[in-house]
Order: sequence, then structure tokens, then C-alpha cells
Amino acid sequence: MFIRFFTFCFYFLFALGCQSQSSKDSISTWINVYDGVDVMVMNAPIKSILGDSKLTIIRLKKDSVFAYLKMASAIDSVSKTVQSWADTFGFQLVVNAGMYDLSKTLQSRGFMQADSSVNNKIINASYNGVFSIINKRPELKDLACNPSLKLQDEQSVFQSMRMLDCDGKEMDWKRKKQACSMLVVGQDNEQNIYFIFTRSPYYHQDMVTFLKQMPFQLGETIYLEGGPETSVYLNTPKMKLMLIGSYVSNTYPTDKNDHFWPLPNVIGFKFKEK
Repeated sequence: MFIRFFTFCFYFLFALGCQSQSSKDSISTWINVYDGVDVMVMNAPIKSILGDSKLTIIRLKKDSVFAYLKMASAIDSVSKTVQSWADTFGFQLVVNAGMYDLSKTLQSRGFMQADSSVNNKIINASYNGVFSIINKRPELKDLACNPSLKLQDEQSVFQSMRMLDCDGKEMDWKRKKQACSMLVVGQDNEQNIYFIFTRSPYYHQDMVTFLKQMPFQLGETIYLEGGPETSVYLNTPKMKLMLIGSYVSNTYPTDKNDHFWPLPNVIGFKFKEK
């Protein structure tokens, strides 16, 4: 418990100033941590059963970053923590590249390929959210809005579940109802990508509702991961973030996870110099 608190508070709250959940002065403005990269912490609209009930948001201007999809299956078949992925490839930000198959731990649960290497060639019919990288530029796409999109023709791409569709409409989360730590990614109409993390557990439908209440307007938004696998690593001269998920109702009902779990597939970012 001490390690988890130290990691979160020292690397993040120390950088911004520790804030209590009940304080009216809780951080709600963007903090610039690199050219085209901003961070904001806000209170979730409702309190969680655990933790601080905060949402940490990282905003990236698409033209200020280079994006990469890295898959262990294409390299050495060894899963790594987000910090290890960052150290290995010189990334300044690393996050989950969607969910992976628990019975085939190197394989994505939806279609995934990076350049000429294919991780999973099976298109998941229920995953209409798409994270695409073309010429190192990130883009979210929607198979339901663009049924002619051919994933095999994308440069680097993976599937996931939608939270909001291409028009920013809320999805009705009909899958198994469970509360968990969570990471989602969305985009707006101003060429920004947003990663939204919560360690405090929420139901997926709650998160869908939260997304519509953000102080910015999101379009296409997809689910990346939940529970202890949920990982965000950011390292700039102004701020270092190590955001670690934990709780999943029924399967991992604890807030005690204090370390990054190894991941087979990640999205890594390098930030452009001015």
C-alpha cells in the first residue's frame, strides 16, 4: 500500500500539488508538460467505492507526437511493463494497446498488425473501435461508421470496443457489468487525442456517461484496458507519471496492486522537439 501511494503521489501529485477529493480547488485545468502534451486531473462526477475518484487525462496534439504500435510477438515474444517498453524504445509515453487474450497472452483480442507483422488476423465482429497509426500519426476510426474500412490495409492498427461512436454518441454497454480501474482513448475535432485513466473502479456505463460530461467534446472513444493490467507511463522533464490500475469486481477485487504488469502490446509515443 505504501509503495502504491508513494508511486502515485510522488510522481504525480507532488508535481502538481496534492489535492483532496473534497477540495473545491481540485485540479481542473491543463498543465503543459511538453510541447503539444498536457495533463489534467479532475474529480469524477460520482464517487467510487474505492480510492480518490479522480480522472487523470493526457491530451496529445496529433501533429506534436510520433506514435508506434509495438507487439512482443513481432520482436522477442516477451511481454514488458510500460516502463520497460519506454526504456527499450525511447518512448516518452506508453499505454495499453487494447486487451490481450488471457489464454494466448501475446495475442490481441481483436485484429492487430504493425507494419508487415500480424499479431491477430481475426477481425472481432463486436469490436467497432479502431486505433490506427499511419506514418506515425494516431487516428481513431469507427467500423460502424465506415464499414468499407479494410483493417488489413491499415499500416498499424488494432481493434477495441467503442465507448462513444464517431459522432460522440454514447454506446450502451451491454457486456458483463463489472466495476474496474480503466483506461480509454478518445479524439476530438481539433486534432487532439485524449487518454483518460481512473484507478478508482467504475462501471463501464458510468465511464461512458463521464465522457459526455468532459470539459471538451469527444468523438470516437474506445476502451483500452481495465483492472491491474491498466498502465500509463509518462516521462518528460516537467512530469513523470506512473498510473497503475488494480480493481476488477469478481476477478480482482482489491485496490492493493502496486506495480505495472507486463504487457504484450503497447502504444508508444515520442514527442517532437520544437
